[in-house]
Amino acid sequence: MKQFVFQPNPNTNAKVTAFLHSPIITMENHRTHRPSVIVIPGGAYQYCSLREEDPVVMEYLAAGFHVFLLDYSVDQNAKNYAPLCDLGHTIMTIRQNAESWGCIPHQIAVIGFSAGGHLAACSGTMWNEAPLQNHLNSFDSMHRPDAMILCYPVICANEHAHQLSIELVSGAQKGTKEYEFWSVDKHVDNQTCPAFIWHTITDQSVPVENSIAMITALQKHHISYECHLFPEGIHGMSVCTKETGSADSYNRRWVDMSIEWLYKLFNYQK
Repeated sequence: MKQFVFQPNPNTNAKVTAFLHSPIITMENHRTHRPSVIVIPGGAYQYCSLREEDPVVMEYLAAGFHVFLLDYSVDQNAKNYAPLCDLGHTIMTIRQNAESWGCIPHQIAVIGFSAGGHLAACSGTMWNEAPLQNHLNSFDSMHRPDAMILCYPVICANEHAHQLSIELVSGAQKGTKEYEFWSVDKHVDNQTCPAFIWHTITDQSVPVENSIAMITALQKHHISYECHLFPEGIHGMSVCTKETGSADSYNRRWVDMSIEWLYKLFNYQK
């Protein structure tokens, strides 16, 4: 395995830690290129949550994916499209280096948690917004992910919003047009990428209505998705292990289900 760090966005302090499998070139097996997963931790756009970093990386690395962990712009640096540009530059960097890094250029998934889920969802829905394209100087689909996995995501900018997250990423106050612009479900269209979504119904921090709004929009626009709403569980469960402070074997099924979903979507076998 090869591990290294790079700075995706020359205009911010964001960093990406890459975990790449070594090529398999034995006579029985020959695998030089793999799909990629970009892990985007939560933290209300205030910080990047450690419980949604390495524990998540290890799950998808073990499943056979190249994994890229994104520590994006947060707090007062989260406005002016900065986190979305960090992610867009990351996707483009992977595609630009696909041959040398052994990545399949059009099999890149983003997986985000809470506010990181908001960021992942933005990348899958808002990639063709003119302001983002101008920031990235990218006017095609080079910065669009091919799939998104949204874990208890912040989606709405209404009464169900996680207000702090939306205020930080928008740089605006509740009730303004700038604030409401970041309601991800309003940006879903027929070019939105496929989605896997999970949430717990008892989430007290980011209400399940956020995921319901997202799947409603995906359904309206005939975008392929899979959604799992678990009856119990706190916010921020990550991979539902003791390590992440949320051991729950029932809810932990989302990990294997999302991996199988990606295998099927990308026609890939470990």
